[in-house]
Amino acid sequence: MIEEACLQMHFPHEPEDGWQYVARELRIIHFQLPELKAEGSLSRAQMAKKWDRFADQLWSISKEMGEIAWQEDFTMAALEIGSGREGSAAYEYVNLPNRVGELVGPARKLAAWLKLSGILQSRKIRPASERERRLVLACKLQPIFVDQFGMVATLKGGSACRPIEEESPWARFYQAAASLLLREKVTADRQSVLLEARRPPIE
Repeated sequence: MIEEACLQMHFPHEPEDGWQYVARELRIIHFQLPELKAEGSLSRAQMAKKWDRFADQLWSISKEMGEIAWQEDFTMAALEIGSGREGSAAYEYVNLPNRVGELVGPARKLAAWLKLSGILQSRKIRPASERERRLVLACKLQPIFVDQFGMVATLKGGSACRPIEEESPWARFYQAAASLLLREKVTADRQSVLLEARRPPIE
């Protein structure tokens, strides 16, 4: 796949150790890329707070429902709705407060799990923006490019992206890999990403 992607990006060069080696290295990089942060998504700590609040609300609703569940009008309504149905249909309605209350425990457990896993997650690599993922890819890809194609990872001058056929071999190879690993046929900020990720030439 990487060979075809490179040809599509006008990169006709052959790697020293073959395309299978490059494909294997790309698979390793793919697993090393940080998780993409979804726009507007909540952290686990934020979700834990919400589920704690839901549990409080469920408990409050359950208590409030329980205060009226055995009043005569409520019982009559339950009996009337449940009449003619199989089983203890009326009891299902009278027991609604307990059924709501039974949701409190699972909600608390979920909040506790999210809270703990959020603490553990915060000690690892945090979810990344699209640009951060592009930078990680560029930094990990550059030594493979230098080693396999015997070229220095140079860029053409200026900050604007050119049509891919006018770009340097390094930019073309990066875009080929990005089309596979990031699903980006065209990286809008490719030039600035590659400038930021640039390392001194290997002596």
